[in-house]
Amino acid sequence: MMLKAATSDMIYKGMKKSDPNIMYTMQQIGDILQSLVIDKEVDEIKSTGKGDFANVSAGKVCYKIVQSSSRTQVGALASIPCGVCPRLRDCTPDGEISPRNCEYYKQWLGAEYF
Repeated sequence: MMLKAATSDMIYKGMKKSDPNIMYTMQQIGDILQSLVIDKEVDEIKSTGKGDFANVSAGKVCYKIVQSSSRTQVGALASIPCGVCPRLRDCTPDGEISPRNCEYYKQWLGAEYF
């Protein structure tokens, strides 16, 4: 069963359950969620504890996927991972954070290029 809304902690635990080798921190999950909120892909809402929010305690901040009909269309350049990356300022060609080791960039280009 797919949840209608989830907290960042619920998302983190779900990811760990799906793949125990996932290396994301709670901070990184929070950063990704904030990027999705800014991109209007996800809504950040306080739970009412009812309906779609029944699985989240009332008053807790949770996230809900925006319905596709209300999503705005963006240009091709906006789909480039670097355009919405919260770590862009830390990204350098040979640094710890770089296009060479960026999972988002690999997925966007296709892993066969790396």
